[in-house]
Amino acid sequence: MKDKIYYYAKFNLSALLSLSEQRRGQPCTCDASQMPKSGSLNWVIFVSFEDGIEWVCRSPKRGINSFYSDETASKIVISEASTLLYLKAHTSIPVPEVYAYSGSGDNDIGIPYILQSKATGRSLGSYDWTQLSHQVPGFQHRRPLMPISDKN
Repeated sequence: MKDKIYYYAKFNLSALLSLSEQRRGQPCTCDASQMPKSGSLNWVIFVSFEDGIEWVCRSPKRGINSFYSDETASKIVISEASTLLYLKAHTSIPVPEVYAYSGSGDNDIGIPYILQSKATGRSLGSYDWTQLSHQVPGFQHRRPLMPISDKN
């Protein structure tokens, strides 16, 4: 059976773990049975270290799952990584730490990626948006339907 971790792309998990261990100087693992988390443009997996720290490997969706070409995806990965590095170096805005990135799949891992620290807080997907919408003043919760009749 194919491991769930390869749902969006085939890549070299051993190379990712090796790079992570090299950058942090500690052994790490990655559960190959994990289903990658995903948003509209990217999918992510988590790399875990013995001390409980988790890193995120983020890669753009490609092929039929993508909204843009591989060339555009490459430019986006490079731009996002560069922006995070710039913000970290020149501002006090809290952004994830970038440990490594590649805009192309021509690397040992085999996919474009950003290897970064895991951001603190809650993911947007964990919120109950239905419940939150009830807290917005003026939000129209129910829309009346037109009556349906067999008589016209």
